[in-house]
Formats: sequence, structure tokens, C-alpha cells
Amino acid sequence: MKRPEVKPPKPFKIKAPKRTELPSGAVVETFQREGQLLASVGIVLDIPLTLEPPDKEGVAGLTYSLVDQGTKKHPGETFNEKLADLGASIGGSVSYSATIARMDVPVNNLKPALELAIEGLHEATFTDADCERMKNIRLSDIDLMLSRASTMASVMFRKAVIQDKYREGRLRVGSTETVGSLEPDDLREFYRRYYQPYGASIIFAGDFDEDPADLAYSLGLDWQPGDLQRPPAEAPKPGPAKCLLIDNPGAVQADVELGGFGLDFMDPDYARLWVACYAMGGAFLSRLNKVLREEKGFTYGAHMSNFAMRSGGLLAASGAFRNEVAVEAINEMHKLTDVSKHPFTQAEVDDALSFAAGSNPGQYQTAQQLCDSMCDLGSVGLSYDYVNSFNEALIGVTPEAATEVYSRLMQWPTLVVVGDAESLEQPLKDSGWPVEVVSGP
Repeated sequence: MKRPEVKPPKPFKIKAPKRTELPSGAVVETFQREGQLLASVGIVLDIPLTLEPPDKEGVAGLTYSLVDQGTKKHPGETFNEKLADLGASIGGSVSYSATIARMDVPVNNLKPALELAIEGLHEATFTDADCERMKNIRLSDIDLMLSRASTMASVMFRKAVIQDKYREGRLRVGSTETVGSLEPDDLREFYRRYYQPYGASIIFAGDFDEDPADLAYSLGLDWQPGDLQRPPAEAPKPGPAKCLLIDNPGAVQADVELGGFGLDFMDPDYARLWVACYAMGGAFLSRLNKVLREEKGFTYGAHMSNFAMRSGGLLAASGAFRNEVAVEAINEMHKLTDVSKHPFTQAEVDDALSFAAGSNPGQYQTAQQLCDSMCDLGSVGLSYDYVNSFNEALIGVTPEAATEVYSRLMQWPTLVVVGDAESLEQPLKDSGWPVEVVSGP
């Protein structure tokens, strides 16, 4: 019997949602998914971290952390008790691009749960005690984050690559100084001023009997805006290449970030860069991992990624190396990330495209996965059709195109190393790195 021919998979496509615009300008997108009885709801608010005053950085994230800590109708713990009774959970995030409120709830409890979520976004109480408690938790979180060398490397790399004047170059949750100075009235004022529907989008994913857009409108999600005032957004710009060694006395390994300013989703070269990053450090046997882990034994894993922002991105190779091989590993990483003499091959491109074809559908299987992805796209001004256009763009990527965009962006890389300066500074200088020893943020 003749073996059937296996044809290459077609580009994955997401079916268009039902789109409804509410009178306030808020947009509802409903993704009907048969059999998905655990619904996911995402509300993308145009409240980016760039709205924070420089001396109050951290206020946006702290404000969002209090929207489920009590409302006028459900004060204190009764708010979360009611959520639990409905089988619902609320989460979300605040990024440089937007604020995302997320909820998962059984479809048959969607109406009361959504009503409760809207209460939190419109009628949260912000008691003095809650504000102080959440501030103290956030200060502890910051201390814990910066105690991890890998996090410190990421924070300092962001700070090194992006010019100082841009909010995108600093820690998302704020600093110990700015968060420590926040008062309850600062949170209340930020909430009053910015938690409004202008620019909002609401994502529903699940198996719905009724139109969630009608439900959102009837429950008051289309609340009327107040005296909204916001500064014009300015795209962040990269600074000059740097070589920084952040002293972590006594550390037995060095955490490394090597790269520069990358691309956002809207850049026409984004698909080419995605393929290049996969070939360089996105797979187990990609170039970085094959050499630094498998052949040299320097690390448990090395990676290459482009973190896309609303405008621009952060492109970095990363890894952690024990002190005795750290400088050799950094030099090898730098050599590997220079593709001028060793351009990407057709086999590497084919491997990246095969991975994308096989893995992309799995990212949107559940209502939660689909809602999360659409919220992330919405936070940077994109919608479902971007997934379709990106998958189509991948097919046209050539080795030459992937090599060109990668080489251009990595031409003058910034190096950030978090480790023991006493043991690393001189060997790095001896290798030609013009390192500057600095403290943390």
C-alpha cells in the first residue's frame, strides 16, 4: 500500500471575532469557542506606565493591585469571598503599554462575576489600611526581585539600552524610593483620573448563549469618562552601547545579557527577526545552546529573544555561567552572536518555520490562552488579524533576510554582567571589554 503524501501545514489562522463598539468608544471582541464552558474575560485599559509621574513610579501597578480589595457594595474581604462563591478568579497586569484586567469564570456565572469585576474597576474604595498594606508588600517584592541576579541583569540591561528619560527603561513596579513615597491619596487620584473607558477593549472567549457585548453594556461597562488628561506618548529611543559589570560580591556565577534595541510587532522585519532569534537561541540545539551548553558545558541553558514593546523592543542573548568560565563563555557568546561570517542557513530557517507551524495552534486552544494572547496584542494596539498576518509573513523569510536584520540590530551590542567584580573585572578588561563597574538601580 502506497504511503500517503504528507503536505506541509498551512499557516494557522484565527477566526474573526464578533466586534461591537459601545457608545463610549470601548470595543468588545467576542471569540465564540464551542465547548469552552470556562469563559475568559480581558479588559485592556489605555493606562500605560508612561502615565506615571517620574517621582511616583509604581503608582499604576499599586493602584491596580487594589481594585479587588473592596468596593462600596462589597467592602474588604467580602469582594473576594463573592468572587470565590461564583468560581471566578481575577488577575491582570500593568505594563509599559497598557493595564489588563483578567477574569476566568464559569459561563453560567458570567453576569454576576462581570458585574463584580466592573465594581472593582469603577467603585474600589482604597482604604488607608489597604493602601499601606499593599505598598509594604510591593516594597518587599522589589527587594526580593533585585536580590536575584538574573532579574538584576534584565533590569540593568533595560536601563542600559534605553535612554534615561523614557519610562520603558526603568523597573516596571517602580523603585524603593518612588513606591516608598506614595500616599493613599496618590493611588486614589490615579484611579479617579485614568480608570475610564477611552481606548478600552474588552475580550470575551468561551461558549456563550447570549452576546457578551450586550451584557457588558447592560452592566455598566460603558461608564462615562471624566476629565481625562494625558501627555502625548513618545516612542523610547536607544542609548549608546555600554559594557557594565554590576557588582554582586561573593557570587559564584555571572548572569549575562548581551544585545541591544530590538523591534516591535509592527515592524516589517519582525518575522525575520523572530526566525533569527529562534535559530540563534530559541531551541534546544540552537547555536547558543548547542555550543555553550552541549559542547562547552558552560551553562544549563543560553537563550536569545526579542521582547517587543509598543514601540521598539529589547533584543538579548542571555545565560548564567560559573565564575571560572564566565569570561570565556561571554567571549564565546559574543562570537556566536556575530553572524557576519556564519549567516543563518536554510536548514535553520526551515526548523524555525516547522516549529512555528506546529506550536502556534497550541497557543490558542483554550479560552484562557486565546484571551490572554488577544489582550497582549490589544495592549500594543493590535488585534487577532495580526496573528494571521504574522504567520503568513513567516513563510516568506529567507536565510539572507534573517541574517541581515539580525546583523544590523546586533552590530554594536551592549553587555551587562551581574557577578563578583573582584574576580571578573580584570579578566573582562584583559579580553578587550571596556567594562564599567556600577551598583544596581
